[in-house]
Amino acid sequence: SGGHAIGVVSVAVQPDYVVARVRLTKPGPGCVVTTALTNPWQFVQILTDREVLVEEELVVTDCAE
Repeated sequence: SGGHAIGVVSVAVQPDYVVARVRLTKPGPGCVVTTALTNPWQFVQILTDREVLVEEELVVTDCAE
């Protein structure tokens, strides 16, 4: 369904690695969403030879009235 999103919040370079923070957003209970199939994505190029660690944050949209 609709209402889902993904995005890179930040990229932090550390001495031995890189941290990419990603925010995943989904609709909460009571949200009115489309019934269309969605598949959110985002490509990000990080030019580094260090290990890239991904931190995910899940945000649920509050649609309560």
